[in-house]
This record gives sequence, structure tokens and C-alpha cells, in this order.
Amino acid sequence: MSEVTWGTVIALALWFIGVSSGAYRLSALASRKKEDPGWAKVGLTSAFLALITLAAGMGLLVLDLRQEFRFWHLLLNLNPEAPMSIGVWSLSIFGILCLCHLIFWMPDPWRKILPLIGGWSIWDKRKIHGYVAKFGMYVAI
Repeated sequence: MSEVTWGTVIALALWFIGVSSGAYRLSALASRKKEDPGWAKVGLTSAFLALITLAAGMGLLVLDLRQEFRFWHLLLNLNPEAPMSIGVWSLSIFGILCLCHLIFWMPDPWRKILPLIGGWSIWDKRKIHGYVAKFGMYVAI
């Protein structure tokens, strides 16, 4: 039986993805205390950090593949029996949630640039932000 060893690139990718998960959790926790200016800065910074470190981790996973230019096949074909396929799909969903979470943390002048979110009322923003934060916490685990 052959033994599979993970190289430094995979170890770094897993570390970046773990940092992303932790930053997302901190941002979701800060969303409960968003009115406090200190927590608002923590939430925005950690939401940005979650997205950046997730992108770095995914980029390292792509670099570790033998055929980097065939990575898009994993995005188009979900194979429930392949751990790599499930991982790519999970991380892609988590990336979308990180982006939505970051958009909700943006200050109002920046958010008004986006017509879809800029027209929502405050109550809708908080409710949807809560759903995104909670669902992202489950995916981050």
C-alpha cells in the first residue's frame, strides 16, 4: 500500500482555508454587535480577511494540481464520490458566502453602488445578513 504525503503547498492551502474559516466566524460573531464601532471594524476586517485567505488557499490548491488548466472541470462536474470535487464545491459555496458577508459589512456609500443591495431596507439587510452569517458558519465547519 502506497502512502500519500501532502507537500508544503497543500499544508499552506489548508492553513489559509482554516484562517479563512476562523476570520469568517469572528466576523459573524461581530455582526451581532455591529452597532459598536469597535466591533464594526473587527467585522469588516475579518470579513475581508476571510475572503482573501480563502482565495489564497484555493489558489494554492489549483497550483498543486498536475494539470492546473483543467481545474474548471471540478467546478462543472460534481462527483459525490470524489473528495476533491466535494471540497471544491464546498469551498466555492463558502467563497460566495464570504463575498456576500463582506458586502453586508461595507459602509453605506459603498453598498449603494450595488443596486441589488442598496435598495433593501435596514431590516431586510440585518435579516439576510444573519442568514448568510449562520449558513456560512455551517459551511465553514
